[in-house]
Amino acid sequence: MTKDLPVKPELAFLVLQPTSSQLYCIPQHLVKDKRIAEDRKSSYRKEEISYVIDLTNGREFYVTQDLLEIHAIPDEMIREYLVAFSVKGLRRPYRFAPREPFVFHGNLLNPKTGMINLGGYCNSHCRFCYTRWLQDSPDMKTNEAKEIMNRLSRIESIDTLVLTGGEATIRTDLELLLGHAKHLGFSDIGLQTNGRALNSDYVQKLLKAGLSTVLISLHGTSEHVHDKITGVPGSYKATLRAISNLFSASVGVVVNTVICRSNAHELNNMPNVLGDFVERGVTWRLSYPILEGDAYVNRQELLIRFSKLNRYLVDTLPKARRIGMKLQAGTMPLCISKRYELHNTYTTNELLSLIVVSPFYNHNIVRGEVSVKFRACSACTTESLCRGIQIEYLKMFPDAHKEFRPI
Repeated sequence: MTKDLPVKPELAFLVLQPTSSQLYCIPQHLVKDKRIAEDRKSSYRKEEISYVIDLTNGREFYVTQDLLEIHAIPDEMIREYLVAFSVKGLRRPYRFAPREPFVFHGNLLNPKTGMINLGGYCNSHCRFCYTRWLQDSPDMKTNEAKEIMNRLSRIESIDTLVLTGGEATIRTDLELLLGHAKHLGFSDIGLQTNGRALNSDYVQKLLKAGLSTVLISLHGTSEHVHDKITGVPGSYKATLRAISNLFSASVGVVVNTVICRSNAHELNNMPNVLGDFVERGVTWRLSYPILEGDAYVNRQELLIRFSKLNRYLVDTLPKARRIGMKLQAGTMPLCISKRYELHNTYTTNELLSLIVVSPFYNHNIVRGEVSVKFRACSACTTESLCRGIQIEYLKMFPDAHKEFRPI
């Protein structure tokens, strides 16, 4: 049940101001008068104009700042506007088709980490996979990946290289690519994987080639839950074997769990499952789904409210800390992760440290995950670092604005 809005959607623009991630609803007749043409921007002072994006069609334009200020949407009404305007939490990453076959995006000036998406194919079928849209895309060829590494190695600020997919371990040239990265002098060479291919012999080969750290996915503490999420019988046992093999080879390991309705009840058992690896330095990352790809399609069955998640974390995290486990958060608003004293890997600073290379980004692919902030967020000490709250979360849960408080 939505509340009546003071303006009809067909007579207004619902816009996002990217710099603040806040929403505004501006009557169309006012935009016509206050819209600023590209060639007239120079006649205004920088603080007098704002760049905005129409959330219903993705169009971008400039308006005067005073127009925005008087049409801000109250926090308690944001959901109603998003629903009434039929806004989807998805976007197109580019207005025009990129000219280069491999798009370098992110921090192009002084990144610390280079990330290469080697291909879209994956041998898992996770319900919350956010890269499902690229699985039919062709894999990057060996010589192409090596050339991209060469280019990244010439950026002096980069010391870490991460290979991801899809699933990189199903490639036959992974050892060769790791060896090339090692030859180029990257100090930390990482891999994101489901881990099922990582038997002890293969781990030793990858270690010798140059592998130093692995982010591995473990989405439950039982075969029933993990295997149902991945869609692959036997994947739970295979992933646990891989974690053990990696630690036996002294490879650094971060275990990533994407939290959803079907596995939240098992979080409290994860410290027991990973407890034997604490002395070897295991890190457990608790991530919230990124709402694009399959995660967007399956969002109704996946998303758990942060207020409900609290019931599980309030016991789980102290239990993990008592045994000395290192903890992280991913894709959570900072006011949530700070509440649990978790290091957040999804802040604007963390993302600005990345340069990502992928052959799959183009203007025809509709992606996510569009996030917004409340007016109250401007008073938060972490506002400049926080990515905000994903639109589809706000649409799904009435009164969601009450869950997020400035810190």
